[in-house]
Amino acid sequence: MQNMFIMDPLNQSFVDKTRRSADDPAMTVALVILMIFILPMIGLNGVMIAAWVGQSGAIHPGLVVVTLVTLGVDAVLLAAGLWYRKRWMLSRHGQLISGEMTHVEAEARGHHYMLTVRYTFQSPQTSGTISGITAAVRDDLNNDQLPTVETPVTILYLNDKNYRVM
Repeated sequence: MQNMFIMDPLNQSFVDKTRRSADDPAMTVALVILMIFILPMIGLNGVMIAAWVGQSGAIHPGLVVVTLVTLGVDAVLLAAGLWYRKRWMLSRHGQLISGEMTHVEAEARGHHYMLTVRYTFQSPQTSGTISGITAAVRDDLNNDQLPTVETPVTILYLNDKNYRVM
């Protein structure tokens, strides 16, 4: 995939096939959060079940509040786990395909240079056109010429709902 623009320069070695997986720091953060919270939450869920089973008479308001907070944290952990699985499937089983930029803009935000790109590509599964938008901090482009419309981009693609611009 020569002459492709890479949104995240850390993924260049993955696109060049010199590294096995794409750089995705968000996956590492999600995994650490899941590992820190999942076991204590399993224990807390067990305590909550025991408290509800042993409850007789009037329901203590504190038990209701703690139960609602526990369910909320469980929901967040479930969502994080599903998100992690989706990204893991993409990184392990996705294929590199090409697309092209349809709109490019950049702006200085504080001390950083934010690049926003609209892109389009053909779905390998349905042959339909998929378009999207992505943004990244690209301080290295601050004094360089921006990529232009129709510049090729690399997409890591698993299916029509699970893909990302490299």
